[in-house]
Amino acid sequence: RSSDLACKILKKIGEEATEVIIAAKDDDDEAIVYEVADLMYHLTVMMAVKGINWDDVATELQKRK
Repeated sequence: RSSDLACKILKKIGEEATEVIIAAKDDDDEAIVYEVADLMYHLTVMMAVKGINWDDVATELQKRK
């Protein structure tokens, strides 16, 4: 079911975000890079499911300058 897949993806995003926070708190640059890569991967998967791409995100960021 697509809602089951979405829940699994969103759960992974939450887990990876938490791991980024922990790595940053521990001041472990290597772990931060590793965990941010994991987070970006799972964000990319979720975005693909939703039909959103990184260009959409870049456009939004440009609006915030």
